[in-house]
Amino acid sequence: MGFGDGPRLDGLRFIVGLLAVALLAPVAAGHTGLSSARPPDGAVVGIAPERVVLTFAQPFVRAGDVSVTGPSGAELAAEPRQDPRDARRLIVGVGPDGAGVYDVGWAIVAADGHEITGTTSFRARRGSVARSTEAIRRALADAASAMPAST
Repeated sequence: MGFGDGPRLDGLRFIVGLLAVALLAPVAAGHTGLSSARPPDGAVVGIAPERVVLTFAQPFVRAGDVSVTGPSGAELAAEPRQDPRDARRLIVGVGPDGAGVYDVGWAIVAADGHEITGTTSFRARRGSVARSTEAIRRALADAASAMPAST
Protein backbone atom coordinates (compact mmCIF):
# COMPACT_ATOMS: atom_id res chain seq x y z
CA MET A 1 0.00 0.00 0.00
CA GLY A 2 1.46 3.35 -1.06
CA PHE A 3 1.39 6.61 0.80
CA GLY A 4 -2.05 8.27 0.70
CA ASP A 5 -4.00 5.12 -0.18
CA GLY A 6 -6.52 3.37 1.98
CA PRO A 7 -9.60 4.07 4.08
CA ARG A 8 -8.22 7.31 5.50
CA LEU A 9 -7.89 8.90 2.03
CA ASP A 10 -11.28 7.54 0.96
CA GLY A 11 -12.88 9.15 4.02
CA LEU A 12 -11.15 12.44 3.27
CA ARG A 13 -12.33 12.34 -0.36
CA PHE A 14 -15.87 11.65 0.82
CA ILE A 15 -15.83 14.63 3.20
CA VAL A 16 -14.35 16.94 0.54
CA GLY A 17 -17.04 15.77 -1.91
CA LEU A 18 -19.82 16.46 0.58
CA LEU A 19 -18.44 19.93 1.27
CA ALA A 20 -18.23 20.69 -2.45
CA VAL A 21 -21.85 19.64 -2.98
CA ALA A 22 -22.99 21.64 0.06
CA LEU A 23 -21.14 24.77 -1.08
CA LEU A 24 -22.00 24.59 -4.79
CA ALA A 25 -25.65 23.55 -4.54
CA PRO A 26 -26.88 27.01 -3.48
CA VAL A 27 -24.99 28.57 -6.41
CA ALA A 28 -26.62 26.19 -8.88
CA ALA A 29 -30.03 26.66 -7.29
CA GLY A 30 -29.58 30.43 -7.13
CA HIS A 31 -30.44 31.07 -10.78
CA THR A 32 -33.49 33.20 -11.24
CA GLY A 33 -36.21 31.15 -12.90
CA LEU A 34 -39.65 32.19 -14.06
CA SER A 35 -42.13 31.73 -11.19
CA SER A 36 -45.28 32.87 -12.95
CA ALA A 37 -46.67 34.68 -15.95
CA ARG A 38 -49.80 36.77 -16.27
CA PRO A 39 -51.58 35.61 -18.37
CA PRO A 40 -50.34 32.14 -17.42
CA ASP A 41 -48.50 30.04 -20.00
CA GLY A 42 -51.06 28.22 -22.14
CA ALA A 43 -54.01 30.23 -20.82
CA VAL A 44 -57.01 31.24 -22.90
CA VAL A 45 -58.11 34.81 -22.20
CA GLY A 46 -61.20 36.64 -23.38
CA ILE A 47 -59.47 39.79 -24.67
CA ALA A 48 -55.79 40.13 -25.54
CA PRO A 49 -54.04 42.03 -22.73
CA GLU A 50 -52.09 45.23 -23.25
CA ARG A 51 -49.23 43.80 -21.19
CA VAL A 52 -47.75 40.58 -19.89
CA VAL A 53 -46.23 40.38 -16.40
CA LEU A 54 -43.44 37.85 -15.83
CA THR A 55 -42.47 37.18 -12.21
CA PHE A 56 -39.13 35.54 -11.42
CA ALA A 57 -37.98 33.67 -8.32
CA GLN A 58 -35.39 36.35 -7.51
CA PRO A 59 -34.71 39.95 -8.52
CA PHE A 60 -32.88 40.34 -11.82
CA VAL A 61 -30.36 42.97 -12.96
CA ARG A 62 -31.92 43.94 -16.29
CA ALA A 63 -34.13 42.78 -19.12
CA GLY A 64 -32.48 41.42 -22.24
CA ASP A 65 -34.15 40.85 -25.60
CA VAL A 66 -37.91 40.54 -25.38
CA SER A 67 -40.22 39.81 -28.30
CA VAL A 68 -43.94 39.42 -28.74
CA THR A 69 -45.35 37.72 -31.82
CA GLY A 70 -49.07 38.15 -32.34
CA PRO A 71 -51.60 35.91 -34.08
CA SER A 72 -51.00 37.69 -37.39
CA GLY A 73 -47.32 36.70 -37.20
CA ALA A 74 -46.33 40.33 -36.78
CA GLU A 75 -43.65 41.27 -34.31
CA LEU A 76 -45.51 43.51 -31.89
CA ALA A 77 -43.83 46.40 -30.15
CA ALA A 78 -42.77 45.06 -26.77
CA GLU A 79 -41.67 47.60 -24.20
CA PRO A 80 -40.03 45.57 -21.42
CA ARG A 81 -39.38 47.25 -18.10
CA GLN A 82 -38.59 46.08 -14.63
CA ASP A 83 -41.39 46.80 -12.18
CA PRO A 84 -40.14 49.64 -9.96
CA ARG A 85 -42.15 48.22 -7.05
CA ASP A 86 -40.91 44.61 -7.38
CA ALA A 87 -37.48 43.86 -8.89
CA ARG A 88 -38.63 40.27 -9.60
CA ARG A 89 -41.21 41.41 -12.19
CA LEU A 90 -40.76 42.16 -15.87
CA ILE A 91 -43.63 44.06 -17.50
CA VAL A 92 -43.89 43.60 -21.27
CA GLY A 93 -46.11 45.87 -23.36
CA VAL A 94 -48.11 43.96 -25.96
CA GLY A 95 -49.07 45.82 -29.13
CA PRO A 96 -52.57 45.45 -30.56
CA ASP A 97 -53.38 42.39 -32.64
CA GLY A 98 -56.34 40.11 -33.22
CA ALA A 99 -57.64 36.91 -31.71
CA GLY A 100 -55.29 33.92 -31.57
CA VAL A 101 -51.97 32.86 -30.06
CA TYR A 102 -49.46 35.36 -28.66
CA ASP A 103 -45.87 34.16 -28.13
CA VAL A 104 -43.61 36.02 -25.72
CA GLY A 105 -39.86 35.36 -25.79
CA TRP A 106 -37.85 36.84 -22.96
CA ALA A 107 -34.32 37.13 -21.63
CA ILE A 108 -33.10 38.60 -18.35
CA VAL A 109 -29.72 38.98 -16.72
CA ALA A 110 -29.73 37.46 -13.24
CA ALA A 111 -27.89 38.95 -10.27
CA ASP A 112 -25.07 36.42 -10.79
CA GLY A 113 -24.55 37.72 -14.36
CA HIS A 114 -26.06 34.73 -16.18
CA GLU A 115 -28.54 35.35 -18.98
CA ILE A 116 -31.73 33.35 -18.57
CA THR A 117 -34.16 32.92 -21.45
CA GLY A 118 -37.57 31.43 -21.97
CA THR A 119 -40.91 31.66 -23.69
CA THR A 120 -44.52 31.78 -22.69
CA SER A 121 -47.68 31.94 -24.78
CA PHE A 122 -51.39 32.42 -24.40
CA ARG A 123 -54.44 32.54 -26.66
CA ALA A 124 -56.92 35.40 -26.88
CA ARG A 125 -60.50 34.81 -28.01
CA ARG A 126 -60.76 38.45 -29.13
CA GLY A 127 -58.23 41.08 -30.12
CA SER A 128 -57.00 43.76 -27.77
CA VAL A 129 -59.15 46.70 -26.72
CA ALA A 130 -56.69 49.02 -28.50
CA ARG A 131 -57.16 47.10 -31.75
CA SER A 132 -60.94 47.16 -31.35
CA THR A 133 -60.90 50.90 -30.68
CA GLU A 134 -58.72 51.50 -33.76
CA ALA A 135 -61.05 49.36 -35.90
CA ILE A 136 -64.07 51.33 -34.69
CA ARG A 137 -62.31 54.64 -35.38
CA ARG A 138 -61.45 53.55 -38.94
CA ALA A 139 -64.99 52.30 -39.57
CA LEU A 140 -66.46 55.62 -38.39
CA ALA A 141 -64.00 57.58 -40.53
CA ASP A 142 -64.86 55.42 -43.58
CA ALA A 143 -68.59 55.85 -42.96
CA ALA A 144 -68.21 59.61 -42.55
CA SER A 145 -66.26 59.91 -45.79
CA ALA A 146 -68.88 57.87 -47.66
CA MET A 147 -71.73 60.14 -46.58
CA PRO A 148 -72.84 62.79 -49.07
CA ALA A 149 -71.81 66.30 -48.18
CA SER A 150 -74.63 68.40 -46.84
CA THR A 151 -75.37 71.66 -48.57
